[in-house]
Amino acid sequence: MNVLKKHRLANADIEQGARYYEEQKPGLGLDFLDEVERVLRIIGQQPLRYGIRFGKWHRANLRRFP
Repeated sequence: MNVLKKHRLANADIEQGARYYEEQKPGLGLDFLDEVERVLRIIGQQPLRYGIRFGKWHRANLRRFP
């Protein structure tokens, strides 16, 4: 498994997203975090699966969350 490098602001964005979804419906914030972790695992296992979108940054969309 590859070591992932996240942008320094990524954790803050993830936490903010989890809080937002939790406010919409209890438990949804945890579902969001689970989905983020699922996608991060895929990226770690298959780093070239998602194409480069911005300079050297890859983009992977989440299934349930825009």
